[in-house]
Amino acid sequence: MRGNEADAVFNRCSRKLYSIAMGVTGNRPMAEDAVHQALVGFLATQPDPDNLEAYLCRCVRNEALRAVTGQRRFIPDDSEFLTDTMESEWSKPEDEAFLRQVCDALTALSDDQRETIVMHIFGGLTFKEISDVREAPLGTVTSWYRRGIASLKTGVLNDE
Repeated sequence: MRGNEADAVFNRCSRKLYSIAMGVTGNRPMAEDAVHQALVGFLATQPDPDNLEAYLCRCVRNEALRAVTGQRRFIPDDSEFLTDTMESEWSKPEDEAFLRQVCDALTALSDDQRETIVMHIFGGLTFKEISDVREAPLGTVTSWYRRGIASLKTGVLNDE
């Protein structure tokens, strides 16, 4: 039963879980490993969370953070960072150049700003969901997003 429940949540929320991991790692293999480890960890333990989806989202983020510990915090895989979290294909050279610029800009943001933007825009998480996953106040999450977007618009990066 427990595996079926986790499987149902994964099937419904796989893009969200993967986007959370990509926001932390920026690297496809590390993100996939984080999602896998979170699911395996859930199945191997006995937690009975009230909200399984929120619990798995937090577990995925924690596994992604563990994956990048001891390394530069965010390790973007240039070819896949953004396109792997999106549903459509970007195959034109000008699209790829644009995505490269967006990836570079996101990489230069603070970790909090980048994670929030990736989770919200590419993962489709609401600010409340991000607040729950990050275990941060809703106002803080919206500030990270607002400041990150402002930095991207103005080109002024790492402005805490």
